[in-house]
Amino acid sequence: MRDVQPVLIGGGKPLFPASGRRVPLRLVESRRFGNGVELLRYRRASEAAT
Repeated sequence: MRDVQPVLIGGGKPLFPASGRRVPLRLVESRRFGNGVELLRYRRASEAAT
């Protein structure tokens, strides 16, 4: 079992407006580094792939 600690990196405009509702996300990238850290990158499920 893994414990995922989400981190949002960046500043400026919020990515998602404060609506109080859940936003469906789709995993678009997963990368494991040598030190055991994993990068999980998500995109809104409704957005087209780029």
